Order: sequence, then structure tokens, then C-alpha cells
Amino acid sequence: MECRYCRALNSDDEHRCGRCGRRLQASVVRPAPGSYPPLTTATAPALLEIRQAVESIHSTPPVAEAKRRTAFQRTLFREIPNVMPAPDGVRPGAAPSARAQHRPAARRSSEDQQALAFHDSAAMQAIDAQVDAVIFCDAKAASPTHRFLAAALDGSLVLTAMGLFVASFAIGGGEMVLDKHTIPALAGIAGVLWFFYQLLFCLGDGDTPGMQWTQLRLVNFDGQLPDREQRLRRLLATGLSIVAAFLGVIWALVDEESLTWHDHISKTFPTVNVGA
Repeated sequence: MECRYCRALNSDDEHRCGRCGRRLQASVVRPAPGSYPPLTTATAPALLEIRQAVESIHSTPPVAEAKRRTAFQRTLFREIPNVMPAPDGVRPGAAPSARAQHRPAARRSSEDQQALAFHDSAAMQAIDAQVDAVIFCDAKAASPTHRFLAAALDGSLVLTAMGLFVASFAIGGGEMVLDKHTIPALAGIAGVLWFFYQLLFCLGDGDTPGMQWTQLRLVNFDGQLPDREQRLRRLLATGLSIVAAFLGVIWALVDEESLTWHDHISKTFPTVNVGA
């Protein structure tokens, strides 16, 4: 049996063409050469029908015949051309010229369309590198080492008061045993003494002795002396920085302006007292 699409010969028991895979039910059987006598003088109706079918197949172009007849089954895959159309003036298969490679893409221009202002890349990097300053005055925050020295002096005063408390307790006849119960209690008493020590100078609207001995003074971000409310807010924020595993204090080592958490929260910071 001959496929009417690709003209391939198949066996009579085949339902699809072995070359193109099309169905063979509608194909017309093509007689083999020499199997029939010349049809010029044939009078049988069956032979005339075969002759007319063979002549119609050979007289009609394959492409036109494929378009004219009805498809029996839809194709499974859509035919997509794998060759992109070449641009105007370029021969297919030829490499594009240097001018075509560097030709800029066409830009749409419209009166209603606004243009975006792009700055130089170096200028953009410089802008991205800048960080908005928090301190608005000319004073600079004290270094972490300078601040640690002032805190150590204040802590020594608190430890001195704690030692006096323990000594008075021992003189009064009390027995001090250091174990897992008394050590946390002593640490809590030291924390309470430190809080009241700082609270005393906050209510007095002044700096602690440790800051005064290291020539530090507390100012706000505008360079003015902070009020009592700002000092109290700083005291509470300092407790937060210490409770958070001292992360708020360590933050000064990575901050752009060497500020801690309680500096940012209270908007105050210690600076070197130049006029002292």
C-alpha cells in the first residue's frame, strides 16, 4: 500500500506509514506495473475508477493535495521553525558586521514619557557608601576605651560600696558563705547598687564621678546638655544593653560613630570635655 503523503510503499496490513506515520486508510491502492492490461481499451467500470484515481494522484501536486484533503488526525507537535529570520540587508549564514554588532537599540521617544536621570557609576557608589550621620553637632563620641575607663572607675565605687556592705554584715555577726545561692544574691545586690548609683546622678542632672575624672561629659545629638528625662531614658536603655549579653555595649565597636544601643535610644552620647 502506498502512502499518499510521502509516496512510501507499505504492506497491506499496515495502518500507518512506516516513514511519516500518517494513517493509510484513505490511501488509494496503486497498482503495480504490469499487473493490469493497458487501460486505454478497458471497459470494466472498476478499472476505469482505478485509472481515474491514479491520474488524479499524479496530476495533483503533493503540497496542494495535502492542503485540499481533510486531515484524519491532528498532529501531536506544533511545527516551529528553527531558523530565525535574518535582519534586512544581512545574508543568511553570514556573520554580522562590526557596525551591526555595536549598533545601539532603537529607542522609543515620546513627549509624554519622562526620562530617568542616571548618574555616573562612580558617583553612585560614593552616594551608596555614605551613611546618614546621627550626630548633628561637631562633637565626636568618645572612644570605647575611654568610655570603658570611665565605667571601670564608676564600677570600682560600686564595688567599694558592696565591700562595705559585706564587711558591715560580717562585723554584725553574720556568716557569709559563697555558694550557688549566695553568689547570685550578691550579684543582684551589686546590680541594685549600680542602678541607684546611676539614678542618683540622673536625678541630680549631672555626670558620674567616673566621667568627670576621665574628662567626659554627656551631651545630646544637638551638642546640648541633656535634660533629666533623657538621662533617665539613657539609664533604662543601658540596662537593656547589659541584659542583652552586653551586645548593646559591644555595638560601639562596629558602629559608624562608635555609638551604643543606649546612645541611639536616648539620643545622648559621652564626648571629651574640651573646656575642662
